[in-house]
Amino acid sequence: MANDATNEQDKQAADAQTEAAETDWKAQARKWEKRAKENACAADELQKLKEAQMSELERAQSRASKAEEELKAMKAKAEHDALKASIASELNVPASLIAGSDEASMREWAKSLAEYAKPQVGASVPKNSTFASADGKDDDKLKLARQVFK
Repeated sequence: MANDATNEQDKQAADAQTEAAETDWKAQARKWEKRAKENACAADELQKLKEAQMSELERAQSRASKAEEELKAMKAKAEHDALKASIASELNVPASLIAGSDEASMREWAKSLAEYAKPQVGASVPKNSTFASADGKDDDKLKLARQVFK
């Protein structure tokens, strides 16, 4: 009996410690989230202060460097689109269906797409469901049947 009571008390103590640890983690998470928000606000204020302290030349240089980066990105996209268009016209597939980041991967994708889209060759059916007789014996019967069912 004494052992049962001791085990029960140990379980209750362990449960209480577990609950305390869980609430502690929640409190810690809230605390760090609050600090992160404060730091983000402080970083924004610092950036605004730095921009205010910059000279006109530094601001112009900053804008120029940003514009150059945008221009590089636009040129890269234009080259990518031109390459995609040339591969599309070469392999006769729609450019919008070509995927890939470099020429080799785009070409491989376009080739597999062209292979998939190639028309399938199937059994051919004679025109108007007419079949040639193999030995010519039934020609008269076929003529009579055609005349009757016209």
